[in-house]
Amino acid sequence: VLARLIANSPRFWGTKLLVVTGERGEESKARSCYAVHEPDRADNRKGKDKRQRLVDHFRPIRDWKEEAVWAIIERWGIRAHPCYYLGW
Repeated sequence: VLARLIANSPRFWGTKLLVVTGERGEESKARSCYAVHEPDRADNRKGKDKRQRLVDHFRPIRDWKEEAVWAIIERWGIRAHPCYYLGW
């Protein structure tokens, strides 16, 4: 959904963006194969029209263990998404 929004919204044409997400490799085999840093699927840095945009995707915690994630959440008093507290 986000890639589609970035690709089609004039707000993002001619811009440089960094998409930061929290996938962890421990969560699934597919996620463990994601690159930590790569061009996002909405990237169009080589485009020649007005929609040209540079969009990178960064996954800073891809290699973190679950315990490390919960420790930093507790340390900084971050409110995790309610689904985590419901056990999903």
